Amino acid sequence: MDDKFRYNAVEKYWMEMEYNIADSEFSFKDIKLPLARIKRLMKVEEGARMVASEVPILLSKVTEAFVEELTIRAWANTDENKRRILQRSDISSAIKTSDMYDFLIYIAPKSQVETTLGEMNKMNLSQLRHRFIGDSIERGIDDPIIPNGKNYIDPYSDNQNQQ
Repeated sequence: MDDKFRYNAVEKYWMEMEYNIADSEFSFKDIKLPLARIKRLMKVEEGARMVASEVPILLSKVTEAFVEELTIRAWANTDENKRRILQRSDISSAIKTSDMYDFLIYIAPKSQVETTLGEMNKMNLSQLRHRFIGDSIERGIDDPIIPNGKNYIDPYSDNQNQQ
C-alpha cells in the first residue's frame, strides 16, 4: 500500500462526511464524547467565559472527525504492514504523514523505543527511578512510593554524603 491509497481513504472519508452534512444525515444528537468533560476543558481556558450551548456539541463533532481521520491514516499503515491490529507505532506513523499533525509530534508515542534494554541494564536504580517517576522529587510532589517527597534521601543514589 502506498501514499496514494492512504490519500484515497482519507479523501473518501471527507467526501462521505460532506455528503452526510449536506444531506442532513449529520445528527448533532449522536454525540460520542461526554459533553460535561468538554465543558470542563473549555472552562480551563481563561478567555472563554461565555460560551454558546452549541459550542460543546460542535467541538465534540470536530474532535470525533479528527480522531476518525487519524485512525484511518493509522489503519492504512497497519494494513501496509500486513497486520490486523492497530498499534501505537501506526498512530505515530500517521502523525508523520501530514503537516497538520505536527503539534502532536511531542506527545505522540514514539515509533521506536529510545532506550534499549542494554542501556537500561547499565543504569543504576536511581537513574531508572528518575526515568520512570520523573522529576516529582525535585518538584516536591508527593509520590505514593516516597512519603513526603520533599525530604527524601535516595539510598540508592551515587551521592552517599546526604544525611
